[in-house]
Amino acid sequence: MKKRGVKSRSFTLVEVVVYLSLLLILSFCVSRIFFQIRNYSELSKKVLSEKLRYELFFDILHRDLISAYPERLFWDEKNFVFRKEGPRGPIDIGFCVKKGAVCRVKGVYDFLGKKWLKKNSSLVLRSLPRKIKIRCKLEKEGGLVRRVKVLKRSFRLRNGKV
Repeated sequence: MKKRGVKSRSFTLVEVVVYLSLLLILSFCVSRIFFQIRNYSELSKKVLSEKLRYELFFDILHRDLISAYPERLFWDEKNFVFRKEGPRGPIDIGFCVKKGAVCRVKGVYDFLGKKWLKKNSSLVLRSLPRKIKIRCKLEKEGGLVRRVKVLKRSFRLRNGKV
């Protein structure tokens, strides 16, 4: 028996189809947003790891430049080689690009003949963009190097310290 004044209402087929289509559209939008967030997260991880590699390269370069000799005699601007004070005495350091990677070279360098007499190289930065070249630009005052510019970064030298 039905109660008086209360209507029983059921859903029609059209209403069910409309609700299901709205649910489908809503789930599609939510899944697109989820995948965009995931792709953005992966892209940001890639960018951060790339930036970290460059920062590590600049940290190594800065560490080497801290103890670099400021005298112009101990710098080869064209080949990016300089002399620094090492733990066991003076050592020559250079940076070069080989097959898209930056290598740090250390050993004994002839600054007059502009060639390595004895060297040992190690990889510092992989997958460098092809168009980028590691060059140093020296700002000199008299016979002393005051500032070194590498890849738009500037390192200031004062009395052998950066």
